[in-house]
Amino acid sequence: MREFRWSHVNPYSILKDLLVNLWVVILCAAIAWMGTQIVLENLYRPEYTSAATYYITPRDSTKPAYSNISTGGQMAGALVSVFQSQVLEQKTAEAMGLERLTASVMASQIQYTNLLRLQAVAGSPEEAFRTMRAIMDTHPKVSDYVVNNAVVEVLEPPTVPSGPSNFIPLRQTQRSAALIAALLAVAALLALSVLRDTVKTEVAVREMIDAPLYGTLPEEIKNKTLRSKLRNLNKAVLITNPTTSFQFSEAIKRICTKMEYAASLRGIKTFLIASASENEGKSTAAVNLALGLLKRGYRVLLLDGDLKRPAAYKLLDRSAVTIKELSSYLHGRASLEDVIAVDERTGLHLLINRHSSRNSADLLASPQMTQLIHDVAGMMDFVIVDSPPLALAADTEALSALCGAALLVVWQDHSYVQTVNDAVDKLSDNTELLGCIFNRQRTLPLPGGSAGRRYDYYYRKA
Repeated sequence: MREFRWSHVNPYSILKDLLVNLWVVILCAAIAWMGTQIVLENLYRPEYTSAATYYITPRDSTKPAYSNISTGGQMAGALVSVFQSQVLEQKTAEAMGLERLTASVMASQIQYTNLLRLQAVAGSPEEAFRTMRAIMDTHPKVSDYVVNNAVVEVLEPPTVPSGPSNFIPLRQTQRSAALIAALLAVAALLALSVLRDTVKTEVAVREMIDAPLYGTLPEEIKNKTLRSKLRNLNKAVLITNPTTSFQFSEAIKRICTKMEYAASLRGIKTFLIASASENEGKSTAAVNLALGLLKRGYRVLLLDGDLKRPAAYKLLDRSAVTIKELSSYLHGRASLEDVIAVDERTGLHLLINRHSSRNSADLLASPQMTQLIHDVAGMMDFVIVDSPPLALAADTEALSALCGAALLVVWQDHSYVQTVNDAVDKLSDNTELLGCIFNRQRTLPLPGGSAGRRYDYYYRKA
């Protein structure tokens, strides 16, 4: 088990988990609310208590009052045993015409006094009151034999109870149960979120992943206005879109600078953009890196190597996609010139698919694919290859062996650390892994911190 560190905890991920699983909290509260009502309605039995208070004094006493109270207290203690004896219980039951008492009788002496409290608890108010009256009429027949020098006077007579003595407020109990259940659900979600073995922070990438952190891409919203959300105007996050944030564009530029340096230092032209699992944003990263390098004046080709689920054509203008696809060249039905398209708006060269290929692994491992990578590397300054997820297909391993270097896209709090490290090992066995791109990074801004203010300098008015 990995060592827990607070630097690996992201408050935003915790808040997101709570909001996504809010239905679990509500469901637990609802179950507790209804369960409490069912339990109370089926198991709760009301009890009614009728009580009387006795004043105990010694008979024919000439002692001072305080002495009478002390002696009466001793007598009250003896009478407690009488009132709770089986003999008195049997005689009381006979007086009520019962075989045995169904009510519970309790007697207690009020501390430091000569007062005795007698209670009868029964399932109905009438039964509790009748039991008390029967005990009051019967006890002299027993108590006179035990304490014959005591005067037992009624200080507070019994009454018919107006309500149950064990009353449980249903609504208040339901609210308390629902609140406790909700808090327990929140605590469980917090524990699961914190202990989930995923990558949540940049520190976690450096300490938990067996590859260096190559760059970080902040989370970027595709449609930022209500109109664009309703019409879904922006199909993807692209640096060519004027609405794309400055932070995201700058992050792409920094990664492109590192790729330029790697290309000049090692003579690398083909870069594989991979991910451990699906939906980690590798296709978006690949397209933007291609556009970022293109803006620097390089001849760049974007090659969609995911033949099972091609996605690059969705991120770009569909009109820029040629009729003949990459699979056509690999099947020998088209020449290289026929399958390479050029985006008229940006000048980006495209070699992509729109349809899925069942035998993608065979096509990517074919001699035609090897020749293709060799040819386009000679024609372009940079070749960006988008690949399938490593955990779902063996296609990426075949592609990585044809590329000079690879970058692994890791979406914040998405794939498990073990899955990411397995992907790192697979890529490292076939090509040079430059590092990880920490994608869709987001955290909660801290008061007085620098998060969110990194780029304020560029927006300040002179």
